[in-house]
Amino acid sequence: MHYYPGFDKNGPGSGLPTYASLALDKPCIVGEFATNDVSYTIGNTTPLSAQWYLDSIYSKGYAGALGWSYFSSDSATAWSPFAPVFSKWAQTYSSYIGPK
Repeated sequence: MHYYPGFDKNGPGSGLPTYASLALDKPCIVGEFATNDVSYTIGNTTPLSAQWYLDSIYSKGYAGALGWSYFSSDSATAWSPFAPVFSKWAQTYSSYIGPK
């Protein structure tokens, strides 16, 4: 599964279905989403902010997510400012994420 704001036709997040709605028999990750976000402030959950992406993917039941883009310098990528939000989010949810 990939998710980008261009998929949203009915507001932020509408283009990312819930995991349950996919009726899959295996876990699914969001294998690509933009890291060029509207905010990199830890705790900011404004739609399309770094934390909003992580919270939305988690709340929709996915098994994980990769903030990735094929070209490290394209318009969808900004890993350096995204990384601190990701690290803080991972610490907060450490009991739920990672290999078990």
